[in-house]
Amino acid sequence: MLHILVTNKPLMILLVLGLARLVEWRIPADRTLAAGDIVNDYKVVALRLLVGLTVASYCEAAALALVNAMGGGIVTLRSDGGWFFASLLIYLLLYDLKQYGVHVLSHRSAFFWSMHSLHHSARVVTVTSSTRHYWLGDLIGVAFMLPFGLLLRVPIEILVVVAPLRALAVALAHTNIRASYGFLSLVITGPQYHRIHHSILPEHVDKNLAELFPIWDVIFGTVWRPKPDEFPATGLGDGDTPTGMIDLIVWPVRHRLGRRWTLDSWYRMAFRRHAVDRVQPAQPLID
Repeated sequence: MLHILVTNKPLMILLVLGLARLVEWRIPADRTLAAGDIVNDYKVVALRLLVGLTVASYCEAAALALVNAMGGGIVTLRSDGGWFFASLLIYLLLYDLKQYGVHVLSHRSAFFWSMHSLHHSARVVTVTSSTRHYWLGDLIGVAFMLPFGLLLRVPIEILVVVAPLRALAVALAHTNIRASYGFLSLVITGPQYHRIHHSILPEHVDKNLAELFPIWDVIFGTVWRPKPDEFPATGLGDGDTPTGMIDLIVWPVRHRLGRRWTLDSWYRMAFRRHAVDRVQPAQPLID
């Protein structure tokens, strides 16, 4: 049985996510009934499958492998002997830096925010919230892997390890549990650390943007180190959330219908910051 779990990565991920759901039920950070949000998460998954997207990390790995197969990759990461773990760590760090940059863009550009805001519309963040991404945003994320593949030539054996590892880490960071990673909170993104990013409080806007390694938040000044009892409510500041499948399909347009449209609205939507502009200085790392 153990051999089957170790060799079958999707089955192992499903088991871990099932256990995470059980823990969410036992020690939730938010006791609000999350059934509606979870149903919407599954609908988003269905929409992504319709456009050929499965788990984003696997799609991105496939895109990078394709670019490498076509001759891309200025710098080659080695996987032989003792190089495997060093190359794995280098790739994870560089990949996460790329993800940090894309995430910043998703918050600073109103065009990208119109899609990314769907992810933030979850009123109760749970383990399935990691799947709540607008399908076009995911396709754009895959496209960002193309220049990455022109820079790095990554062995397949590293990609097949990183893809499920990243998917699992991101899912666990969204779990609705009243817990943190303790002294590891600034080493790897955990539930409490990432919950700050989804917070509706003004002081938390655009904080804790790192996907895997909070070191990028520390370096670029977007870190907010939560206090032990800091588990804020989550969602969009205006409380907007999808109410059905149609909303999920037309979310980027629907989410902006209540705003004033002018002839230059698309220009402004592409290059101006999204509506929430209340960023405050990050909490110091040392009290």
